[in-house]
Amino acid sequence: MPISLSRSLLAAVTMLGALPALAQENERAEFAGGVLTITETEDMDRVLAFDGQELARDYFVHIDQIADVAGTEVAFVSVGPGGNACSPGTLMLWKDADGRLQTQKAGEECDAPTVAVSDYGVFFIRYLLPGESADMMFWSPDEGMKTFAATTYTPEPGTGWETLDLDKIGHPIDLFRNAGIYAAAQKLLGDELSSVVTSLVVSGQPDLSGNLLSARGCVPHACGSADGFIVVDKAAKAIFIAQMGEDGVTRFWPDRARWPDAAAALLPQGF
Repeated sequence: MPISLSRSLLAAVTMLGALPALAQENERAEFAGGVLTITETEDMDRVLAFDGQELARDYFVHIDQIADVAGTEVAFVSVGPGGNACSPGTLMLWKDADGRLQTQKAGEECDAPTVAVSDYGVFFIRYLLPGESADMMFWSPDEGMKTFAATTYTPEPGTGWETLDLDKIGHPIDLFRNAGIYAAAQKLLGDELSSVVTSLVVSGQPDLSGNLLSARGCVPHACGSADGFIVVDKAAKAIFIAQMGEDGVTRFWPDRARWPDAAAALLPQGF
């Protein structure tokens, strides 16, 4: 079912008992016999309401879609605080058999799954970092939320050091899609793989220097406290990783003394 939205950039609306008098309505959609609105307040919060009743409030609120799920009209609304590399959670709204409005949120800040809507239910699929595993959840109006399957991060089949093209790496996390690099990272980091890789999530285009690729990153919402750095030496089929510690001590994999001079020369100031 399509969403009908209207935007009023200059109109002030008053929601009795729910929204501030000087709030500005940003989105409106007909839903379940009523009206969903998203209104921006003077303090830059956005407030989701159904027929004037407040349902959620945060910095980022957006009506993603309204769909028919197993015969029930369901609204999907993104709700979150915003920020770098952090996707919002999804708030679902629907009316039960007695006509009462129900809500359920799927995913928290920086850990929100992707929503895949089918005719008979909704799948919630988490974006996995290297080394991570998670349950794929399924929801339907009749059965509620339940575990559908277990998922584990896996590199691309058929890849390896021989297929690695450093020129095509747009983000350091993309490196681990290569099975050769992923195997090297597992051997180097062991159980710390996912936590160390998180320090590369907020990053940009890696730098290339001959056969060496390097990239610096940081943990979402914590840049400057646990930053990560990676060097990939394609010729040597080796990777080198460093992570700043909250105690001011940088950790190195392998030990700093085993880093070749060319890789060590790429370490940013502060590491």
